[in-house]
Order: sequence, then C-alpha cells, then structure tokens
Amino acid sequence: MSDLLRTPPTAPEAEAALLAILIGPWEGVYDRIADLVAADDFADPLHRRIYAAIAAQAQAHRPHDSATLYGMLSEQPIETDEHGEVLTERGYLAQLAGTAVTAGPAEDYARLIADVADRRRLLATLDEARERVFQPSIDLV
Repeated sequence: MSDLLRTPPTAPEAEAALLAILIGPWEGVYDRIADLVAADDFADPLHRRIYAAIAAQAQAHRPHDSATLYGMLSEQPIETDEHGEVLTERGYLAQLAGTAVTAGPAEDYARLIADVADRRRLLATLDEARERVFQPSIDLV
C-alpha cells in the first residue's frame, strides 16, 4: 500500500487526447486552454516536449499542426511498441494526429492535467517536508 501511495498521479490518456486536439483541424483551441495548463504540467516528457512546441508555435501566431511540428521533433527512438516496432517522436506525433474527433473536451482535459500536476507538486513538497522532519536540526557533538 505504501508504494501505491508514493506513486505520483498522472493522466497520460488526457495528455495524449489534449495534444491530439491541439494538432487537429480546430481553430482557437490553444487560446481556450493556454491559461489552464502549462508544459510543466505534463507528466510524460514527450508530451511535455510536444506541448511546449505547440505553445511556442501558437504564441508566435504560427500553425501548430502535425506537419508544422514534425520538423521540431526527432527521429531518435523513444520506445518499442507492442508489435516490436521502434517508435520515434515523429512517429508518435503521427499516431496522435488522427485520434481526436472533436475539440469539445479540450478544457476538461487541460483541467485534469493541471489538477494531477498540482497533486504531484504537492506530493513532492510533502516528501521534502517529511525528509526534513527526520533530519536532525541540531548537531549534538
């Protein structure tokens, strides 16, 4: 049970779904969620990189679809999928590109991602406080 309590909360499906929406064909989605979530809120490092690239493009008023982001991501292997195929950042972006069917839940996904990020930060703060409690504050020499 203690290991379960120490596992930081994440929302990988919400992260992937939000990214898929953001690179989809819908206008203005980034503007709707920009104040709700930040790149640092994404637990998955690849999701964080993709969101940061989307944010940079959107803030510069440039397109942030999969074709535009493709050149910003690498061809370095990131994992092997269930079929033994090597997946790259660009390949993952291509997988995401066709998965969103509506932009409607973008704000809900953004709020969920931010919420679990807040809880991860709170856990980290509590862990630091716990460690300090067990460290002696006075040298008894």
